[in-house]
Amino acid sequence: MRDWLKNLRIEQNLSQQTVAEELKITQQHYSLIESGERQKDMSVSMAEKLANVFGVSLSYILENERNGVKS
Repeated sequence: MRDWLKNLRIEQNLSQQTVAEELKITQQHYSLIESGERQKDMSVSMAEKLANVFGVSLSYILENERNGVKS
């Protein structure tokens, strides 16, 4: 489970639907990414997109992904 990703989304007051629209994917697809059921190894491309959506650095996304940090 990517609690750090869910927490980041909630901290920014964004819905899964809003994030999914920014990523140009379905809400269901984003939900699976956030839960860790899809893209167990996040691609750099997806990490870059998430960094842009959340306004954080790519290194922040990659470090949290690698370490499983719960923000």
